[in-house]
Amino acid sequence: MEQPPPGGPPPAPRPPAGGPPPAPQPPGAPPPGTVVRKPAPAGPTPPEDPLDGIRGWLAELDRSLRARTAIGLVLVTLCIGAAAAAIYLALDEDEGNAASAASVNRLNERIEALETDLAEAREQAAEARDAARAAQTEARNTRAEIANLASQIAELESQGGTGSGGGGGSAGGSGRGD
Repeated sequence: MEQPPPGGPPPAPRPPAGGPPPAPQPPGAPPPGTVVRKPAPAGPTPPEDPLDGIRGWLAELDRSLRARTAIGLVLVTLCIGAAAAAIYLALDEDEGNAASAASVNRLNERIEALETDLAEAREQAAEARDAARAAQTEARNTRAEIANLASQIAELESQGGTGSGGGGGSAGGSGRGD
């Protein structure tokens, strides 16, 4: 079959070999089989029906709804299949795949032992917190006592230093027994 020239009309079909020859055409007429398009009239366009837009919108909505319905049906089918598989597995569990009562009891015992260990660890943590708080309180008291002793030493040095001319405070002291 011949290829149509670019931008031109498609070639006319050829009659089968041995058939009657084509009828002669008047000069300037298009070849047979070509579609001749008439130009649109140059006048104003006819008014559109106001419902044409709504009809087009409804047709588009209908196509969209059909697609969504098909997707929904596929998803429902998948859900039903998953539910059937879950039911099958649940029924199959009774046939020997289930955990034995002994293994469940062992797990319960381990859980109870872990809970006991956890309670002991919490008690030890509370005791450690209390000990840390007591140590902090003792450290604060010790710091306050050190500051008090430092002020007493400074006072004694100032008292002893006035009589000896700055001898460093190794003199007899004031006799205070704090």
